[in-house]
Amino acid sequence: MDVMNENVSKGNAIKALAEIYKITTQEIMAMGDNNNDIEMIQVAGIGVAMGNAGEAVKAVADDVAVHHEEDGVAWALEKYVLSKGGK
Repeated sequence: MDVMNENVSKGNAIKALAEIYKITTQEIMAMGDNNNDIEMIQVAGIGVAMGNAGEAVKAVADDVAVHHEEDGVAWALEKYVLSKGGK
């Protein structure tokens, strides 16, 4: 059993970080592979699902990276941060 505040979520964490750093959520990229990452991926300006993510996660993501074991995080950082690409 997990017990936590009902307002705690990865999506709310993205919103809180944006407020702390005085940026918009559109300036944040989030990556995930599990259903508990869905809200975070939706809230972020760029939401990336790892290649090994479930279909529900991939469906809400802006892009799907290669599998995490094939350096999916590095793939996304290269594409959206280092190359200054993205939406």
